[in-house]
Amino acid sequence: RVKLGDDDAVPEYSGLTWFGMMFAAGVGAQTTYPAAVATSHVPLVHPIMAAKQMLTIDHITGGRSALNIVTGWNRPEIEMFGITLREHDERYDMAVEWLDIVKRLWTEDEDFDFEGRFYKIVKGYAKPGPIQKPYPAIMNAGGSERGRHFVAKYCDLAFLAPKVRDFGWLKGMIESYRNLAHDEYNNDIQVWTNCYVVQGETEKEAIDFWNYYAKEKGDWAAVATLVETMGIVLGLEARRIQFTPDLMPSDIVGSEVLEEAPGGKRSFRFIPGPIFAQLLMADEINRASPRTQSALLQ
Repeated sequence: RVKLGDDDAVPEYSGLTWFGMMFAAGVGAQTTYPAAVATSHVPLVHPIMAAKQMLTIDHITGGRSALNIVTGWNRPEIEMFGITLREHDERYDMAVEWLDIVKRLWTEDEDFDFEGRFYKIVKGYAKPGPIQKPYPAIMNAGGSERGRHFVAKYCDLAFLAPKVRDFGWLKGMIESYRNLAHDEYNNDIQVWTNCYVVQGETEKEAIDFWNYYAKEKGDWAAVATLVETMGIVLGLEARRIQFTPDLMPSDIVGSEVLEEAPGGKRSFRFIPGPIFAQLLMADEINRASPRTQSALLQ
């Protein structure tokens, strides 16, 4: 989020965003075919509220809604609400309880009480029920071992973010999700992903436009903020290299400097470069010389 002319503004990779539930309802009201997938944060949204919100969207869309469950990973986002980010596996324990309540609200005709580790419900009730039977599809993007089992056991849709451009690897990853769900939980799931379509009258026009908005006008400061946020969330040290034609290998791997102690003794000390990090963003690596690029890859 950057104000024009404000040199001190801190960019945010997500920019200006709308409330997902209301946005999904609006999209569903203006369309007739696509699914309206809304996201709900387990630690931030009570299951009764989430259930009622999705019921509303399902009726507005005529049964074209799906619920994406997020267990919470972005620490600054969670702490903005004054909530402490729970440990990884505990977040999934909470999600299991949360989803159980949501599904019961969607499918049971009578009021019910619920008391678990995270929630207590007294005479839970949500009507009218969903148009889709038994309820809207449930999606989750769990990538850890615990997350994959959560998707396989409790969800209908697995969201997979491609990490490589190897179709063989992607096919194997898709099959691993489906096989886990089918073999261990007798659950047949779909695997979804996202893609970006850059359109032009010709392939050259499309490539030129992609270069324009992604490279010439790319918000690299926002990308850096995203990398730093990921580092905070994952507990990793994040570094960034801004590549230029005159960048030297020592600017990446580090260098030794000669230091002289107060007594006159001299010694070399190695100053590590940014490559010695757990999460590294290589900004515009194509601008560097082949030798520098080779040093980074090594």
